[in-house]
Amino acid sequence: MEQTLAAIPIIDHHMHAMMRLEEPLTPERFVAFFSEGGDEAILRYHARNNLFYRRTVRELAQFLGCEPEIGPVLEARNRMAPGELARRLVADANIEIFLLDYYFQSEANYSLEEMPALLGAPVRPILRLETVLEELASVHDTLPSLLEAFQARIHEAAAGGTVALKSIIAYRTGLRVSEPELAEVERAFGELHEQALREGRIRLANKPFLDHCLRVALETAGELGLPVQLHTGFGDTDLDMREVNPLHLRPLLEDARYRRTPFVLLHAGYPYVREMGYLASVYGHVYADVSLAIPFAVSDLTAIWRQILGLAPFSKVLYASDGFSIPEHYWVGARWARQSLSTVLSELVDLGALSRQEAVEAARAVLNGNARRVYQL
Repeated sequence: MEQTLAAIPIIDHHMHAMMRLEEPLTPERFVAFFSEGGDEAILRYHARNNLFYRRTVRELAQFLGCEPEIGPVLEARNRMAPGELARRLVADANIEIFLLDYYFQSEANYSLEEMPALLGAPVRPILRLETVLEELASVHDTLPSLLEAFQARIHEAAAGGTVALKSIIAYRTGLRVSEPELAEVERAFGELHEQALREGRIRLANKPFLDHCLRVALETAGELGLPVQLHTGFGDTDLDMREVNPLHLRPLLEDARYRRTPFVLLHAGYPYVREMGYLASVYGHVYADVSLAIPFAVSDLTAIWRQILGLAPFSKVLYASDGFSIPEHYWVGARWARQSLSTVLSELVDLGALSRQEAVEAARAVLNGNARRVYQL
């Protein structure tokens, strides 16, 4: 089964750009890419002891033909130009298309225009909503003016080839999205506008304003037929894990105004994986993604597939890596996703729940077909 799945080209429907590295990577710099934590003790000592890092080093050593230690791995890695390494990894992982949210650490990364040549594969853009709002907050001095510009930016992006919108509201104010009174939103915007003028750049974390703008974006996306990606579950360290359970989204999912909008719930909702699978199983416009959880949760990969597929139809589940900064993330994500999905599908074949052909069709949907359909690729 694993060899059969290796032949299915992957659409990595949620990832970020590679970092522009001016100097060769050191072990200390490299290991930092394998932790979501920014705590000094984590980065200095503990990150090198996590399974994500250890397994990547071993498999990368095998790929590069060197000893499975960080010194020889980085020596071999640093001899190659960034594009050479990335293209080799992408080809080995059989990744066909990338959908890229460029707004994560964008100032340190290669540009959207540079990424296709570096990866040796087509790249389609995703528009991050909070970044657009942060840019507009200082330019517009009234809420109606800002919202008009916000919607115009979404329309322009769609016309220019953007395939999805993306929100990180889970990390800023949580997934209990309210419907605030307009007067409350006006007050919130006034405060944000003054802050933006005073500080030049802001980090949006105002709940009434973000909740209102997300609702505007969801309606606009529905009109345009654009999917909206929403972070759920673990990720950035500024989140409150109690507020990122995807079940908090049910009022939005039940709202008739947004029924035309495809919701793509990211990160398997980890650790709320079963909750995400449930939502995908009962709402026709909700899709479950496994990114970040695969590859980060190394010993849990088969459990993630089992839990999501326990309820969610194969036609509602999508693979992505959420890879960032280094191309190894795209590579191990694709490899480990295929391996672990193969294990779970083989179990289902052995149980008689699926024929082998049905299992291969399910894998093709998860790794490629569902993303092609949802994003109209």
